[in-house]
Amino acid sequence: MADQTEIEAATIKGRLDTYCLMAVHLRAGAEIIQRERDMIVSGITMNCVLSTDPDDAEAVGAIAQMDRWLAKTAGISAAADVIAKGIADDTGADVGAPERLGSCESCSKPITDVDAYNQTADGCFLCIDHAPLLSDVIRQHRKILATEPFDSGPLEYDTREEMKAVVIGMEISLADNGDHLILDQHARVPG
Repeated sequence: MADQTEIEAATIKGRLDTYCLMAVHLRAGAEIIQRERDMIVSGITMNCVLSTDPDDAEAVGAIAQMDRWLAKTAGISAAADVIAKGIADDTGADVGAPERLGSCESCSKPITDVDAYNQTADGCFLCIDHAPLLSDVIRQHRKILATEPFDSGPLEYDTREEMKAVVIGMEISLADNGDHLILDQHARVPG
């Protein structure tokens, strides 16, 4: 049976993990929001084309909302970091450094297990700045479907029909949810 000290240590470790995980996920979310905000400013959005005209109320409202989200996310993430650091300092716990997974195939930016990233079917990593949009993935799949003989390569579909079914699902998602980045967010809790 665990004594009181072991129970307290496990409770503190659990709190530390929770705050570290919160900070990690908030930072990943902030990266996505920042990317979408930048796309709106550029006139390219997930759901529709918005004007970058300063008088366009929809574009201005979307940008303002994202700026508010980014400010809140930054504040909450910073608070979670401070709390986690305080717990680590008080207990001597090791928060640990993120584990490096690889580098972005496009820009060589290091990618760690706390980053939002895309890992391609052939194992390459792409940072959030170079991750594909859903529409890009659909286009890639359609190009493969148009080739004869059928060879899905590293995507590992057994049949053309299997791949077509997946494309239909992606197109439904695109229609329902708009275009978005395809990211793997396998963030771990440092420590």
